[in-house]
Amino acid sequence: MNNDDEKIIKVQSYIRQYLAKKKKNQLLRDQSYHYPILPTNKKIIDQFKTLIPNINAEKDILLDIGCGDGKLCYYFNKLYQCQCIGIEYNKNVLKKNISLNNITLLQDTIYNEELMKQLIQQATIIYIYMLPKTNQYLSILLEKYCLENTFIICYVFKLPNWSIIKELKITSQTSLYLYKMVK
Repeated sequence: MNNDDEKIIKVQSYIRQYLAKKKKNQLLRDQSYHYPILPTNKKIIDQFKTLIPNINAEKDILLDIGCGDGKLCYYFNKLYQCQCIGIEYNKNVLKKNISLNNITLLQDTIYNEELMKQLIQQATIIYIYMLPKTNQYLSILLEKYCLENTFIICYVFKLPNWSIIKELKITSQTSLYLYKMVK
């Protein structure tokens, strides 16, 4: 069993614990890809300043890939007053596109490459909390479309074949990984 397998098992354990607390008998899932929808941990957003100390409300744009209900976008916008864009495929979580002040949440798929190209090219900070297989696909899109000096933050699972510039432990088993696009 490799490190990613262990992390997946721990994420699944966390999901079971979360559901038990909420007394739900099933997790919202995308019917095609079975991605778990997990609540955003505010501690993660609070750590962004540690990873990227000079977040600029005037120029920075956050792209949250797999934004769920958009909490990270809302928190990030509240803390840093930056434009935030989230994309979520699961129609059970995000039923329609939402645009509010500097926050845009899109109900679409990461497999819409033209849309992803546009979103990635706008972003100065990209946040990803996806499973390893999806990170592998996203790393290809990021290499193709990311502009130089774009920061990419992954939670729990690393981007394959990318050099981490900073790792920040959140718990004993999870980390935020910071990457920077250099062309």
